Amino acid sequence: MKNHKRLASISLVAALLLYSASIYWGDLFPYMDYLTAFAEAALIGGMADWFAVTALFRHPLGLKIPHTAIIARNKSRIGHSLSTFIRSNFLSKTYVHSSIKQTDIAEHWLNWLRKPHNQHVLAGALTRGAKFVLRSLDERGARAFFEATLTHYAKRVDLAGLFGRVLGALKADNQHQALLDDTLTRAARWLESPVHQRWLKRQLTQVIFRLINPKLFGREISLNRFAGWLANERIIERLSELLTAVSNDANHPVRQQLDHQLSQFIERTRTDPALIARFDRVREELTDNPHMQRYIQTLWTRLTQSWQADLEKEGDNSASYRMARDFIAHYTRVLSDAPDARRWINDQALILLPDLVDKNSDRIDAYIRRYIDQLSSDDVVEQIEKNVGNDLQYIRINGTLVGGLVGLALHAATQLISSL
Repeated sequence: MKNHKRLASISLVAALLLYSASIYWGDLFPYMDYLTAFAEAALIGGMADWFAVTALFRHPLGLKIPHTAIIARNKSRIGHSLSTFIRSNFLSKTYVHSSIKQTDIAEHWLNWLRKPHNQHVLAGALTRGAKFVLRSLDERGARAFFEATLTHYAKRVDLAGLFGRVLGALKADNQHQALLDDTLTRAARWLESPVHQRWLKRQLTQVIFRLINPKLFGREISLNRFAGWLANERIIERLSELLTAVSNDANHPVRQQLDHQLSQFIERTRTDPALIARFDRVREELTDNPHMQRYIQTLWTRLTQSWQADLEKEGDNSASYRMARDFIAHYTRVLSDAPDARRWINDQALILLPDLVDKNSDRIDAYIRRYIDQLSSDDVVEQIEKNVGNDLQYIRINGTLVGGLVGLALHAATQLISSL
């Protein structure tokens, strides 16, 4: 901007020198009056524009002429008008809704995520955020507040009701049957393994021999060992058959009995005072037991210290960073193949963002006003000059040239009229 100011001042000085030269040598050359008219008008135009541009920001020549230093004197009013304009137009619910509707936010978000560098940046931001949260919670005051708050609300939890609602939600969508199918399938696969069968047989044999273990002269009767082995084999066989039958039959009596028992248990979590009291005792033992509290505190400390040590590592050396990066990559792939999910993101943005901006527009307006009010007049002038100062200096240059051309045209018109 200094160079542009210098150029505008040079044009003004050039007009002054040209005017002086035309006056001094006016009688030596014909038509010198045209040059004088051009230089005179250019000097007037340049001076007028210099005064106008300078008066916007400060007092010309330090003279406190009325209606000068306009921006500096009206800083607050200009800032308030600007914040009101932004709130009324850019932050209006109608404009935000229209802008979001015309923008595929999910597609822009997906395109940003597809770039490996951005995934690296986002994973780094997530790990830094986790590091900040852990450091905050590790401070004595924050940890005490967190523990007190958590204990306070844990004591107020309706554990029986919460457990019943979770089970009720599973049963309402018939998810408990899917969970049962998955459990039975995993149990059947586990039982098919010879290694697992041998382990289970050993455990059952030990149980049987503890219950029935007659001895003769201090030695076990081999017949009982053989009977235990037969019972063991039979138990494993029957258990495998039962798992397969229940898993393959949606109307199996065992499945129906489990469904009935689950319905009764859910109802009891709401109506059975004894069961509710039992849940309350479990809750109180967990929250009031000093040994349990020390154990939880020790476990929490170890977990946070281990996590913090991992977060201190850089890049791929951190398991947390790798996990965050892998999750982001997986999320990106899933979002790429799910147009319904992208449509849902756009729909949610269209529902949430206009209301969010509209509800907070007054706060944004007040924030802008406070920021501008705390700036000094010199700061405001400096910021505006940085952004529009160059254009204003071109106004001075153009004013000098245009003024000269207008003066030349007027002089020529005057000479033409006088000659007629």
